[in-house]
Amino acid sequence: MAATTEAFNLVARGTAGPGDKVVLTEMEHHSNMVPWQMTGAELLWVGLDDEGRLRMDELDAHLAAGGVTVVAVTHVSNVLGTINPVAEICAKARAAGALSVIDGTQAVPQMPVDVVELGCDFYAWTGHKAYGPTGVGILHGRREALEALKGYPVLEHKIHQRVRYEEAFGTVPSYLEEYQAVWEELQ
Repeated sequence: MAATTEAFNLVARGTAGPGDKVVLTEMEHHSNMVPWQMTGAELLWVGLDDEGRLRMDELDAHLAAGGVTVVAVTHVSNVLGTINPVAEICAKARAAGALSVIDGTQAVPQMPVDVVELGCDFYAWTGHKAYGPTGVGILHGRREALEALKGYPVLEHKIHQRVRYEEAFGTVPSYLEEYQAVWEELQ
């Protein structure tokens, strides 16, 4: 991944579209908002209380209404410094049949992060926030979530005949490496 925004674009295009519902919070960085806006999905918002914490009752109401496909939330707010209860959010999303997408950009350099313990489907962060070079990002995905991603528009020009996906691109993580190679070729 080139950075967190690219990771969110990849996940957004592979998991959401018109007719889907995506839950976001009012504390999201643009890199975790714009990709979801571009999918055509209906965006549902979770607000903040007077102390800058998520209104978990609003998340619960969105999930209880049904039809939510993705819950995308920041682990640590880049403006407020709020540390969100992402393990709880991921568990609620999974119970409702939705995928969880976590922006870990502000969390990774400041605290230990165990993606298995958090129970998230996707967790993304960027290298420059962790004293690495710019243009380097990480997208962690549960194997099942990665395998369920829908096709990538950037790769579609490379398909010349209809074959099984595994025959054309391999399995996780090799198809993500192919995606990266094609992306770099197009730049």
